[in-house]
Amino acid sequence: MKTIKKSAVNNCKVREERDIMVLGRKSEWITKLHYAFQDLENLYLVMEYLPGGDLLGLMIRNGAFDEELARFYLAEIALALNALHSMGFVHRGEFR
Repeated sequence: MKTIKKSAVNNCKVREERDIMVLGRKSEWITKLHYAFQDLENLYLVMEYLPGGDLLGLMIRNGAFDEELARFYLAEIALALNALHSMGFVHRGEFR
């Protein structure tokens, strides 16, 4: 379950994230959303459990990827972005 403080959130981004998970139910590349609800302080997204964490966590635990593993994850990312684009969404990375 993802808990998001209402005071620190851009409602449009959270709504879009929720919409992607709802519309992406048929895609193996999009995390499934089971429930979404809120209370006075927080928004909650209850998603399917996917063990292993995120890509950055994997890199921190295992170090730099060799070429074969990097190729594998790059292909996975490309397929996920294609699924988003086919649903009419455009991913935009954030630069800080």
